[in-house]
Amino acid sequence: MNAQQRTKFRSLIGRYGRSNWRAKNDAEKQAAWNTFAQSVQKEIGIAPEQLSEWFQQSRRNAEHREHEQQRNSRRPKKTHDTTD
Repeated sequence: MNAQQRTKFRSLIGRYGRSNWRAKNDAEKQAAWNTFAQSVQKEIGIAPEQLSEWFQQSRRNAEHREHEQQRNSRRPKKTHDTTD
């Protein structure tokens, strides 16, 4: 994507995020996604399947980071012997 497309994409993501946040049920969330995917395809040329793949990978990465943070917060702190 060129700079202009990235700017437009960020704008569309923001609009989608607000619509998704305001959605009261799954049908409204799905409608927000569909509108977003169609807009991205029309304005930037990214297929909805590719877009979905990107978002799924992003979600998996976020879940992994969250799991690692929870796991690390339960671990006892390591202490190192500093005596010679």
